[in-house]
Amino acid sequence: MEIKDESLARHEQFLLATILCSVLAYAYFEIKTWHRDAFRFRSWRKSSPIVILSTQKQITELSEALCFTQQNVYADMLGFQLEMDNIENSLGDYKLMRKQIHCCVLQATGHNQLRSLYPCLYHRLNNTLECIFSQDLASNGDTSVALPRTARRLALALTSPIFFGETLSSDGEFCNALLQCSIGIVKYTTMLQARSSLWSSLVRAIIAKRARAMRFVRNRLLKYLNEHSVCEEPGRIKQTLLSNMINVMKASKLWVPSLLAGQLLRTWLAISHQTWTNLDVIILEASARKKWQHALREELEESTPLDYERLDQLPLMDSFIKETVRLNPPDKFTMRRKALKPYTFSDNSVSVPVGATVCVSAYDQMHDPQTYPNPDSFSPSRYLGDKYKTQSKFTDVSESFLVWGYGSLACPGRRYASLVIKMVLSELLQKYELSLESEETETMSSWEAFTMPYESTRIVLRTRAQLDNN
Repeated sequence: MEIKDESLARHEQFLLATILCSVLAYAYFEIKTWHRDAFRFRSWRKSSPIVILSTQKQITELSEALCFTQQNVYADMLGFQLEMDNIENSLGDYKLMRKQIHCCVLQATGHNQLRSLYPCLYHRLNNTLECIFSQDLASNGDTSVALPRTARRLALALTSPIFFGETLSSDGEFCNALLQCSIGIVKYTTMLQARSSLWSSLVRAIIAKRARAMRFVRNRLLKYLNEHSVCEEPGRIKQTLLSNMINVMKASKLWVPSLLAGQLLRTWLAISHQTWTNLDVIILEASARKKWQHALREELEESTPLDYERLDQLPLMDSFIKETVRLNPPDKFTMRRKALKPYTFSDNSVSVPVGATVCVSAYDQMHDPQTYPNPDSFSPSRYLGDKYKTQSKFTDVSESFLVWGYGSLACPGRRYASLVIKMVLSELLQKYELSLESEETETMSSWEAFTMPYESTRIVLRTRAQLDNN
């Protein structure tokens, strides 16, 4: 009996040792993969940015000074790094590159391009809504959806064509990887609330598979850029950010495929993330404010049939969106810039060491009582002039509304992001009555200066036809 027990114990020890070796081998190859590829993970360290006093002169100086870069600011905070091919070693090269990428985005998101793009986007929007809602239709005819997931899918459907063209944006594997990239950002900002560096590292090891999605997207873009000297799209979208970058690659030796692929992914992450997080909070606000929901619907009905021009000229919708974002900015700080060399502001108010991050407090600017009387109150009418003859639009850039940045490098894709938000909101309001599934459930979490939606937040959509029958 003792021999059997001893044999059984040795067998259990062997199994335990085998499992342990397998786990260690798996961890070794995973870590080796992370270091081999373009995404390098570090233990997260809390560091406070330098907040400037936010006078108009200082904001302009921060925006225009060549030694400040936005490249990798958020990547540094979240603990991963995209390859930049040492481009930051040359301020002159960096100046040229940031102007070129800015020009590429402007060409792809200008008024004429958006006007021609609108029918295609409208078709994609309706197909995506039908796909989402058919999966979540309840037995009573209501549709209950997880709002963050829905906002991401809608933003992806409408942002991917203008970035990557119809060929890549119709590739299910590619789009799923893009979606996983967006989910990964939420996972990082949610899980990294842990202050322990050991726990932070363990969390990264668990959720680092999201980086595989980034590697997949980057490698697919890299392959496409290496194989295509001309971007030929078979569909209706002829001018995309990808096609513009291919043209830039032919005209400038600075833009090599590896650098273009990383820059394109980084630009998409920035614009798509801001689009879907703003869309999420705007739909939440509309669901909670039935009075405004009805007012917006009346404005839409008076403007039908909606086309690009009519959608761009809706004073109530613009004001509602702008006020919602003012009160619920995704990041309380804005214009985060990393110093490539030591810098002192011209008024000698702030000296910035190399490697430090400088920013402006968007929250303070957008809660200044001199600009916004009763700044904590929800009042979209503050942007409307007499009888709506004048209005402050959501896409306007000013030192008192810094959602889009400031100066010559203000977000070049803001008109496109605004169009996506307005298209989704108008389509939902025209077809459904929106409400929160639970008005007592928390909808947002905070990490550092960021505000992120809870994945569990759900809204209920009831068709207007069903309401009329009742």
